[in-house]
Amino acid sequence: MSDLTLQKRLAADILKCGRNKVWIDPEENEEVAKASSRFALKTLIDDGYIIKKPHAIHSHFRANRRAIEKKMGRHTGHGKRFGTKKARTPPKETWINKIRGQRKMLKEFREKGVLDKELYRVFYRQAKGDLFKSKAALKKAVEDIIQERKVQEEDRKQKEIEKFQKLNAKKSVK
Repeated sequence: MSDLTLQKRLAADILKCGRNKVWIDPEENEEVAKASSRFALKTLIDDGYIIKKPHAIHSHFRANRRAIEKKMGRHTGHGKRFGTKKARTPPKETWINKIRGQRKMLKEFREKGVLDKELYRVFYRQAKGDLFKSKAALKKAVEDIIQERKVQEEDRKQKEIEKFQKLNAKKSVK
């Protein structure tokens, strides 16, 4: 068997791959050994005596399955964690996510007409001051204020009705 290191090196350069990826047909060793130029090797490559081996298949199936499981909450217990809570998700990132959600919710309320301009500004400032723990807390606070305003409006209407009735009673007495 002849030494084919030169041919392998040149073929690897021609095929643009590593030497281990070059396959030389064992039955045509003598013919390949005679070829000592790039041109001669190119003809052998065209003839199929020298081939670039295909890439080894690296299945991603298990990794994909694990990623799906992680989305479902598996494999994320204390034993799988490296780094502190703040290292895994920095407090600033947590704050940004929280405030963006709250501000988006406030804008939706303003567009729907649930909040007027003044109330929107009040709640916006309160959210900035970290008064609300979550979107749910903000929603509850908005609902409470709206409910309180409705009660105040009803009381005001009731007082106006009573005042009007008293005036009518005085007029009917005269």
